[in-house]
Amino acid sequence: MYPPQRRTTLRSAIVTKEKEPFIMSLLSTSRARTAGLAAVLALSLGLAGCGAVPDDNSSSAASQDSTTPVSGGVLRFGTKDEPGNGGLDPMIASVYASTSILNQIYDTLIVKGDDGQFEPSLATEWKQVDDTTYDFTLRQGVKFADGSDLTPSDVIWSFNYVKEKSPQSKAAVLKNLTNVTDKGGNVIEFKFSQPTPSFLNTVGDRLSGFYIVDQQWYEKTSEADRQKTSNGTGPFALEAWNKGKDVKLTRNTHYWEKGKPYLDGIDFVKVADENALLALVQQGQADAAWFWKPELAEQAKSNGLTLGKLQQTSTRFLFIDPNYDDGTLNNIKVRQALSKAIDRDAIIKIGTSGRGAKTFANPPAVAGLDTPTDETPNTKYDPDGAKKLLAESGDPNPTISLAYGADTADAPVFELMKDQLSKVGITLELKPVPYEEIQGIFTTGDKYMADLVLVQDVIGADPASAFTWWLTTGSNVDRWGDNEQAASAKELLGKIETNADDTSRVKQINELNNLIAEQVLALTPFATPLDYQVWSSKVHGYQTDPGDSRYHFKDTWLSK
Repeated sequence: MYPPQRRTTLRSAIVTKEKEPFIMSLLSTSRARTAGLAAVLALSLGLAGCGAVPDDNSSSAASQDSTTPVSGGVLRFGTKDEPGNGGLDPMIASVYASTSILNQIYDTLIVKGDDGQFEPSLATEWKQVDDTTYDFTLRQGVKFADGSDLTPSDVIWSFNYVKEKSPQSKAAVLKNLTNVTDKGGNVIEFKFSQPTPSFLNTVGDRLSGFYIVDQQWYEKTSEADRQKTSNGTGPFALEAWNKGKDVKLTRNTHYWEKGKPYLDGIDFVKVADENALLALVQQGQADAAWFWKPELAEQAKSNGLTLGKLQQTSTRFLFIDPNYDDGTLNNIKVRQALSKAIDRDAIIKIGTSGRGAKTFANPPAVAGLDTPTDETPNTKYDPDGAKKLLAESGDPNPTISLAYGADTADAPVFELMKDQLSKVGITLELKPVPYEEIQGIFTTGDKYMADLVLVQDVIGADPASAFTWWLTTGSNVDRWGDNEQAASAKELLGKIETNADDTSRVKQINELNNLIAEQVLALTPFATPLDYQVWSSKVHGYQTDPGDSRYHFKDTWLSK
């Protein structure tokens, strides 16, 4: 049940090291960068908020991986999800269930390692020439999975396509891109009309979807077939997507990184019921799996499986449509009362079993930014204040609807929230719906089906991406439009998007988070780890990564 990767969509990468603080690449980039230099300013910060996440990396993983990798074998990975809206079309798909697989098939120009540093991928060198110009030197000899050569024109076409035809959540990053040109010598120049400090962060994010695509293949392949076939430069290629059953990947024999991947393939096996998934992995019918329910992952760990490192990277967003139905949430006092009536501490303690934390739009794992306190507007539990605001609003007993994916593990949280709100006179109408309906909002701009719509957000490539995909006027998710109540926030976001000064950008992002809390333009009641991944003792070389992109599959091998 994941949204687009902005992000994030949209989504700076968190960095983890054993026994060391989390680090996040936060801000704008310096004037010149190469593969050998630190790519972004990194600021360190321990996890904040209630219920700090424990370090669950098993020492057995390190001891297993000290032996020599062995090639061969197919990894069976159990999952509740399969590709969502857009399928496996690299230019259209934007939900996590799709991009976490696309990331195995396609490459970006650069990537971020687990330490937050930019690393070469399809580009071997890169530099920021000035505030609005970037140069990338392409790796030579790269081939697509069908054996055709990667060319500079493929790169130029890929970025132009994203800007002109991809979903708004991706295209927004390139809105100020004026030209992409081949300078010769395998150097591609990107020219913007104004500073775009999020550009390198986003291009370097494995899940944001800025994949380099074979133009000839894409243009000759039908829209339907693009969703179920592939031709990338990544370590694996799509063998088959059997809807409702599995997604099968096979080794890309033309992959440019010598000797990898070790696996012959990966079989993502769909098992909708998490208890059945647990049984599958415990019985050895799956080599690895991920869970939403932490108690099941803990049970797997107690039975000898490795539980990957946990990071509070996933914010629960309750997006607001102020115009839904009779416009109940267009009234700021109703929104503020709603926020004050939510007991976040109780939700974290009871609803998330202490694994959650209070959060702004940026989750706690984003280092260097403020986290909510009792002084944050409308965040402290204040039922008396909520009742007062409702009395002043002219709507003392409003009914507010909340839509969420029917299979979410957060359903008990919303029952708890419903009980909390009832104590101040708010009736919360819960509307579980197929998550495909919610996906339609951020992929194709479908209408909201409730006053509030839940999206389990994932961390974005740049801190500003926590806002751009839902607060940018005209985006698929934005329902504030030209509503004056959101004008100040939208104006501040515009400044953040073009601010190349690291220090002032941090201040602006903190200011925006507080402004959103004051105006209650969206609700972010808590954050948790994105998921809980486990794997058996026969799996070597795999580890969870800070961006939850699962890119270590290319390093994974199986015991014979």
